[in-house]
Amino acid sequence: MMKKALSTALLAVFSLAALEAGAVPAKRGVRQYTQPDGTVVSVTLQGDERFHYYLTADNLPLMEDADGGLYFATMKDGKLQRTNYLACDVQRRSAAVKASVAGTNVGAVVSALRARALSTNRYKADSHAGMGKFDTTFPTKGKQKALVVLVEYKDVKFKTENPQQYFSDMLNKDGFSEYGATGCARQYFLDASNGQFDLTCDVYGPVTLPNKRSYYGGNGLSGHDRQPEEMVIDAVKQLDDSVDFSQYDRDHDGILDNVFLFYAGKGEASGGSAETVWPHAWNLEQAGKSFTVDGVLVDHYACTCELQGSKPDGIGTFCHEFSHIMGLPDLYNTVSGGNYTPGEWSVMDYGPYNNDSRTPPTYSAYERNAMGWLDLQTVSEATSVKLDDIKDSNKAVVIGTSRPNEFFLFENRQQTSWDTYLPGHGMLIWHVEYQASVWEDNSVNNDPDHQYVDLVEANGEGKSSQGAAWPGALGKTEFTATTKPAFLDWYKKDPGLPITDIMESEGKIYFDVDGGNFVLAAPGGLQESDVTPISMHLSWQPVERAKEYVVSVYKRDGAEKEYVEGFRAAKVSAKSTSIDVTGLEAETDYVAEVTALSGTRVSDTASIHVKTAVMTFPYMTPVVLPASQVDDNAFTACWKPVEGADHYLLTVEGAYEVAPKADNCDFGSLIFRVPTGWNYSLKVTRYTDPSWCGKASPAAKLDKDGATITTAVYEHDVLSCSFWARLAGYKPESAVVVDGLVDGQWTSIAKFSDLSTDGATYTLDSIPAGTRQLRFTYLQSDGANLALDDISVMVGGVERHVLEAFDAANVGNVNACRVTGLSSQETGYYYKVMAVSQDDSHTLWSAEQYVSLSDPTAIAGHPVNVSKVALASDGTLTCLGKAGDVAKVYSVDGRMCCSAVVGQNGRAALALRGHGLYVVRMAGNSVKILY
Repeated sequence: MMKKALSTALLAVFSLAALEAGAVPAKRGVRQYTQPDGTVVSVTLQGDERFHYYLTADNLPLMEDADGGLYFATMKDGKLQRTNYLACDVQRRSAAVKASVAGTNVGAVVSALRARALSTNRYKADSHAGMGKFDTTFPTKGKQKALVVLVEYKDVKFKTENPQQYFSDMLNKDGFSEYGATGCARQYFLDASNGQFDLTCDVYGPVTLPNKRSYYGGNGLSGHDRQPEEMVIDAVKQLDDSVDFSQYDRDHDGILDNVFLFYAGKGEASGGSAETVWPHAWNLEQAGKSFTVDGVLVDHYACTCELQGSKPDGIGTFCHEFSHIMGLPDLYNTVSGGNYTPGEWSVMDYGPYNNDSRTPPTYSAYERNAMGWLDLQTVSEATSVKLDDIKDSNKAVVIGTSRPNEFFLFENRQQTSWDTYLPGHGMLIWHVEYQASVWEDNSVNNDPDHQYVDLVEANGEGKSSQGAAWPGALGKTEFTATTKPAFLDWYKKDPGLPITDIMESEGKIYFDVDGGNFVLAAPGGLQESDVTPISMHLSWQPVERAKEYVVSVYKRDGAEKEYVEGFRAAKVSAKSTSIDVTGLEAETDYVAEVTALSGTRVSDTASIHVKTAVMTFPYMTPVVLPASQVDDNAFTACWKPVEGADHYLLTVEGAYEVAPKADNCDFGSLIFRVPTGWNYSLKVTRYTDPSWCGKASPAAKLDKDGATITTAVYEHDVLSCSFWARLAGYKPESAVVVDGLVDGQWTSIAKFSDLSTDGATYTLDSIPAGTRQLRFTYLQSDGANLALDDISVMVGGVERHVLEAFDAANVGNVNACRVTGLSSQETGYYYKVMAVSQDDSHTLWSAEQYVSLSDPTAIAGHPVNVSKVALASDGTLTCLGKAGDVAKVYSVDGRMCCSAVVGQNGRAALALRGHGLYVVRMAGNSVKILY
């Protein structure tokens, strides 16, 4: 049963949010830092306004002096120490510098830097924090106004033309699209709240502050901006004569709800110099300042920068910082970047930077519920759930644990609108545990082993990337106490409501709780169309939650069912609701049945009766007969007469075997490269360590879920392939999927899982006939990287060509035709016929007839020892021979069905795809097999 009302205790927990001042995380990427002596060093910036630090490009920690110089930092006798060496890139380091930084304990240095920063931390928690809905000074429902002030410094001015108009439009104008924007801030919050929070920003300024930028934003020894709060006091003072600030005390508590500043230039978090202000949210009281205007106390404020690079910043940082004003915590690691957090999935983590800060992701189920905006449904017993995209439905599901402050949230996120730039789509699972002290410290996700708002990733614990959503690329359909990741609370207790049968269809998410309770409906609207003497088209309406359909077509002979070949429980993908049925007889009554399947659930069967049309000439199919008078260079093609035929068209093709040839990829030597025509995705890099390579260095490094390597497109069939692989850590769910391009469509061929952690060679001998290209895709689990090397693709098969004299040649009104001028070097020949009436109507082409000049009585050459061929009950065929021999399987009409190369173990394995008579050829010999 699903309940919309939460218990009082649970609702109180859901409404909690951060109480400490927040800041946007540092933007990722290497940047160039100019030292006081004019030299430039490549660095990355870690952390946020409360605590941030620099690392060199090779991850050595740095400390800043009073002049803005960055020096290498080390630990000596357990104490943090700044060396005398100015930071520089690796190639510019002297022997003395290298000796000084050798063996630096980065973790210990960062911990010491953090401890020093926190000892002077200017950003502390509000003292009036309490349980229930947090005490925010900004209302979160209804029509609200926010005060926004544009400020510039004595030495730094706005570069944006008419900044007052630009920022007013960015915050308020419907359809705002300048610089690639996808909407304004007002629309963002209106959509996130499902229309419950309508924010209008009154934009004032620009006003010029009385001091230079360095006065407000220059970093102290602790790394914090010196006095950013004075920007607020100076700005409000200048506007006092023209603005009634009391109107922005929306809850009439005598405190100005908030002041939001856009300051000229860049911000330190996204590439600005050390003297620039880091975007953040804070309050004057905690800074030891007090200021009153128009009878209201100025306290809470937030700020962000004008520019992102050379362009005006998008709404991302504003939405992040304003969310702090309304009480949400940071969801990134506010101390370091060492563990995975929600990342691009949340506006309270790295999401503000999505689409260059133009399209922040919408509020998640956790964030919406903290604001009191979400229609949350509690599940406490067996049920079946359907979730629409949260942007459309504003709905999510919650399952509690035995502890009232710990729970799991389930939501549907699709890559549309504000979520267009998410790294994936599907169901997100959030594991939340509220602890007041953690929220007050704004350290919600700082502990990699216990994140308090944890995104439970489908691809394994610890990686919030493309594989975070369920079921995802790995097809994870279950979340239970025994799966990985497991549905357990932080104390390893099972909530007792296993999630199974997770599926995504047409942008909707479905799953069962504790077995579920839904009944799969029978396909509705089953009907026939385009009925001919030999075929018909069947269609039906889609069934919700169906994973596939089964179609059967048969005619009755008394009590027995005589199924049409290929249409006894034929499978149809859930993406399709129709099928073309062929191989029917004219003027015959048939029964067509369609059944929906979803896991173990089977629907009732829908059925209709259909009678085929009267046979007409265009639907007739000539019947070919075995060739006669076969000799070394000729044969006579034969066929049965067709009623109404005026003449016949004959097509003859010759066939010859192409010697197998290997296309090898070892990824180069000194330079990483692939053979001509091969490609690899941007997610592929390289290993050079010999232990992570096959026969020689380098090897391909697949370190992202969905990384691919694709071969060239070949002129002949792919017969087999092999590759060497080594997995970084035992992750049995990581896998390499091999797909083949057959008749222009990608088809799944094999999946290699349980990959070796020591390195091993994997071989694929059974490949469908007609495969002309291979694609290797890595399905990553739990962040494990994969080394891939020494890919070898064997290409060969049978090449066919139409004889020029018999390319739909008109041979007259005869039932046999002599075909001459042939070569015994050919593997064999194929012929087919079509009848043409006097009014130029054409029948269908006949089936092909195979002819062997070397053995007129056989479909292929001489018999082979039957003991060298073994057929299992599941259709697996094993052929014994010499390594390198090619085993080929043909149908009785001469079409090659599959092939495989005999491996070093003397065996070739092939898979027969249906019952019938086959011919196996290997090393010039043949044998007939009945399956």
